[in-house]
Amino acid sequence: MVVVTALTRSSSKSAEPALLYVAPDTLLSTVKDAILVAKLDATIALCLYDAVEEQGLLLHLRVLPEGNVKKDLTDSVFAGNLVLLEQAKQSLHTVSPTARYWQGKLVAQVSAEDPMQERAAATVIEFIRHYCVDANIKLVDAQLRVGAPTLLHFRPAMGEVKLKSSAGDLG
Repeated sequence: MVVVTALTRSSSKSAEPALLYVAPDTLLSTVKDAILVAKLDATIALCLYDAVEEQGLLLHLRVLPEGNVKKDLTDSVFAGNLVLLEQAKQSLHTVSPTARYWQGKLVAQVSAEDPMQERAAATVIEFIRHYCVDANIKLVDAQLRVGAPTLLHFRPAMGEVKLKSSAGDLG
């Protein structure tokens, strides 16, 4: 299930942008300066933002849907991902119909103990790369990280993605 939330511009400016948490299988879009946060644990974060405006969104996908006991990618998994990507694209146009310079950063995080996750994530990343080309979204960075869960902080207003683990800032 995908939840799409668009935040409106606020006339009051606070010193610190709001932290907004994005659960797996959720999409959150914003037109104000905010930090979108996702815990990456066998999940993929697609961070989309306009290179000129402050708008952006975070699409948080599971590498494999819940209940996929065979740990394999099927046509239905790709169809589901395609629906979510189309909803993200529609949300971009709704939030900012005049934006023209959409860019994206993608980060996937999988467990080192499950090589099937890594292979599935690499395939989904490639699928998303092709989608971005077709959707005229410049994917400026795509990473596949293997190891412990990571906290992703995405600030669309600046196109900034920071990754943090319990050991501290990763960059």
